[in-house]
Amino acid sequence: MADRPPPYALVARVRNANLRPTVLALSTIVGIWSLVWAIGFFKEISDDKNEGFTKLAAFALILGIIYIAVAVINFFGVAATAMQRLAFIRIYSFGALLSSLLVIGAGFIRVITHFLLKSDLLDECVKEVTGQRVDFRWGVWGPHVTETLTKDEASSWCDDAFSHDSWSEIVLLIAEILFMGLISWIVWNYAHATSVPAQSHPVQTQNPYYTPPYASAAAAYDPYGAGATRDYAPPAGPPPGFAPPKDSSDELPGYGVGAQDSKFDVVDGKRGGSLSKDSLDDPFADYDERRR
Repeated sequence: MADRPPPYALVARVRNANLRPTVLALSTIVGIWSLVWAIGFFKEISDDKNEGFTKLAAFALILGIIYIAVAVINFFGVAATAMQRLAFIRIYSFGALLSSLLVIGAGFIRVITHFLLKSDLLDECVKEVTGQRVDFRWGVWGPHVTETLTKDEASSWCDDAFSHDSWSEIVLLIAEILFMGLISWIVWNYAHATSVPAQSHPVQTQNPYYTPPYASAAAAYDPYGAGATRDYAPPAGPPPGFAPPKDSSDELPGYGVGAQDSKFDVVDGKRGGSLSKDSLDDPFADYDERRR
């Protein structure tokens, strides 16, 4: 328990996490996904026109253009994130919002078209699979057939496929709303963290019991200034408890000739007084005097 990290460590890691790899991955996935949808709708345009369903062809063209725009926006986001250009990332942050709105709008168009043009969809399905060996797929998640069917078998199969596709379109729309909303939030936070780097690395306060490095100590001449601010000025005069130095006469006695203790100095054979030049020339003068 003692070596367990503090509880804020996980929060700090999440805040300081780099969103660039996540944005790269999500932008690539959405770009490829929308490109696949666009190709599928553009292929349906010619089939719908050949069968005489002009309304379905018009909606297929609109949806194909929408998904192409989504693919272009997300591939631009991949390039902007890879180059780490702040201006491009800011543009992509708004483009991600537009991309999310386009995907969600396309989902609503698919659902509305699915129920509004039900008869056209069923008629096209029956014509496609009756008397021919075809590989017909109803939507992205719907079933497909690769055998020759009679008209009654084709009608029954198309009804089942329409019911199955109705649920898949609704579920897919809900998933697109949640997923694209999450992507927009991630891209927006990444753009904000890139423009304001301090937001991704917030300054953390130290614990009260932690001593920071290079802590300055109080000056020796002013112990009462401990903990004071840098602009603190010590009072004038000597510090508290100051005592003047002692007089030289109170110092301890010295040793040898010429020391400060005058009682051992010898002048003309007598102790005391100042030393003469002759006494200083004899290093044993004080010793001989003490033996007398």
